[in-house]
Amino acid sequence: MPNGHAGADAQILEDLFDHAVESACRGGTPSGLTRDDTRRLFELYYRHVPTEELKDREPEDVAGACLSHYRLAAHRPQGTATVRAFTPTVEEHGWTAGGHSVVEIVTDDMPFLVDSVTAFLSQTGHPFDLVIHPQILVERDVAGNLRSVHGIAEPDAEPESNELTRESWMHVEVDRVAVEEKLREIEQGLNGTLRDVRVSVEDWPKMHAQARTIVDELDAGSLPIPKEEVREAEELLSWLAENRFTFLGYREYSLTTDDDGLDVLRAIPGTGLGLTITKLLTQIMGGDIIARSELGKGTTFLVRILLSEVTRPSQFTAPARVIGYVGQRKTALLIDDDDSHLDMVQALLRSLDLLL
Repeated sequence: MPNGHAGADAQILEDLFDHAVESACRGGTPSGLTRDDTRRLFELYYRHVPTEELKDREPEDVAGACLSHYRLAAHRPQGTATVRAFTPTVEEHGWTAGGHSVVEIVTDDMPFLVDSVTAFLSQTGHPFDLVIHPQILVERDVAGNLRSVHGIAEPDAEPESNELTRESWMHVEVDRVAVEEKLREIEQGLNGTLRDVRVSVEDWPKMHAQARTIVDELDAGSLPIPKEEVREAEELLSWLAENRFTFLGYREYSLTTDDDGLDVLRAIPGTGLGLTITKLLTQIMGGDIIARSELGKGTTFLVRILLSEVTRPSQFTAPARVIGYVGQRKTALLIDDDDSHLDMVQALLRSLDLLL
């Protein structure tokens, strides 16, 4: 049965993939794949797609979308993204996406991909209907040529071999784009977006490492502040650097004096890290971000984002206060890898007079 599905849904997909394999292998196996490889690729590719999204599609369309993406992934140099925007037709491609245009992306797996891609498409006037986003373990040669597909990349799990790479394959169906020039604009814009995401994500470990470096360099004997305050600063930075905080930005400043003899902070060129993703997402949403610094008071970041118009209702009715649960007794299981999240949820449930 297809992984990720069970029961009647699994049987529907079982039959659909059988027909899709028959369609794909008609006249020979595709792209050098064996028949079994083709079937396994379909199961990996559509692993997390709801059955409702696939059951009414023709087997040719199911096979065509997956194999088209596989062909795009045939070559991707390290550290780059491959993007293709087109409108598949039976006459030219042998399959369709129900009249939609399609964006295909192959890139290294990293945070913010789905949010960044869909935000870009929405803000540039290309509403999306479906996102297929398998995270796949692949093996490539030094030139970026695809050697093999090994399976699904489990969340937060490192590849068992250094030869394997975690990749995100994104298939996004958007409203039909009839003008070829617009499709090229989508490709160009998404390539820029993905480059910015990569730079931002790569700054994360640098900022964590810098926080630890600062802790190591703190010397209570050479600082004009009480040793107790230095110790507290060390403990706080150490705690934050243990994946308990998302660092958005870092920059070093030197304390100097201006022409009037006043103390001023001057940014040290080349020391800035992060904030790229914040700026990127803000701009994608049609807004901007402004930094204002004031000596002795720190820096204030002003973020402006365009939102939909909100109309004040003529009459406002305050919602009824929830005071607990009434009905048959139920049990809820809370699971989280962060104790602070569990504490917050438990505090909320206790405030509703629920038994824990």
